Amino acid sequence: MYHKMKLLKSSLFEDSVENPALLNTINDQLKNKNTGINVVQDNSIENISTVRELEDFLIYDDQKDNSLLKTIIEQDVHSIYNEFNQVHEILFERMQRCLISPFWVKLNIIDKIYYFFIKDFDYDLKIKSKKFLRFNYKDTRKYYNNFVYRIHNLSLKSHINHILKYYDWLGRNNIPKYKKFYIGTGFGEIPYWSGNKNKTCIDLSSKSRKQRANLALVHLKNETDFVNFDLSKFVHILYEIKLITEGEYNIFIYGSEHRENIAFFKAGLSTQLINFLKEKKQLKNIAVTNGKLQGNKEFLIFMDTLDEMKKFEISRLL
Repeated sequence: MYHKMKLLKSSLFEDSVENPALLNTINDQLKNKNTGINVVQDNSIENISTVRELEDFLIYDDQKDNSLLKTIIEQDVHSIYNEFNQVHEILFERMQRCLISPFWVKLNIIDKIYYFFIKDFDYDLKIKSKKFLRFNYKDTRKYYNNFVYRIHNLSLKSHINHILKYYDWLGRNNIPKYKKFYIGTGFGEIPYWSGNKNKTCIDLSSKSRKQRANLALVHLKNETDFVNFDLSKFVHILYEIKLITEGEYNIFIYGSEHRENIAFFKAGLSTQLINFLKEKKQLKNIAVTNGKLQGNKEFLIFMDTLDEMKKFEISRLL
């Protein structure tokens, strides 16, 4: 288990500034405001050693019992917790229970993320990871479950209009969230809690229609990044330890269970465009060869009928 890593000896890697894992681990230890320059603090050597131990563990440990631990470290999810040694033991027990639980099978993928990685870890999450506590609320989990579907199936314009309608609904129904809407630190103007210094929210009631449209675009980007760079890590882990099916994994990551659609997605086509081509019965006229999209003569003729946006998205991949 996790404490085994503490026994590892590390003298196998010559770390350099090109090592992103190392930089992420010791970055906060390299700044000294008193001198105005970056210097290594006393405990940075210990951090470097930790990174090397993690690398050794990932490369050389092949024990099946450590598959959960290795996958969590590979996805850097261990870094969201304070005392991961203790958290890992709990996660390992959860994994054993979930593998045989009828209740687990019936959950949607967002609920599975919550029950496995977040539930009852309120005090174990680091400050920077407190954003995951939103998932304690059922409405939040429902929102993200629907959002994942929308990012795969709605066009950019349709998704922004959907968000604007949601803003309008909040206003019409006098929902408190309308005057304290979470948008993130980059664009926040007011704190979520009165005692919190971080400005992560906005008052939608004070914004014009045009401003709300711009905020909808920011909102969409922030949420899409959160799904792609945060939630997807949890999904990768659940798939690797066999707590979700290949179908669940593919629907979350690619928006489809069909191998053909996944191949088109990997080649660069958006899910929305794949669905459009399917509707127009054009998927039979394209193929993926060595990771590159190819179209026959009939498809090239069809492309001439498309608007400039769709034509550009396809032509850049041919």
